Amino acid sequence: MNDRDFDAALHVIFKDKAAHDEYQRASRHLKFIEENQANWKKVRVFDSGVEP
Repeated sequence: MNDRDFDAALHVIFKDKAAHDEYQRASRHLKFIEENQANWKKVRVFDSGVEP
């Protein structure tokens, strides 16, 4: 069964885990969260791995 309890989805592909970790700490990413989180009822994150 597919989970369809969402209105929007964003897929982001990182070069490696280090790039992902850097993104999580990036000032622009943190600022985006700070400025927009009041508009979000719920946020869910699903991680997956893809082999090249």
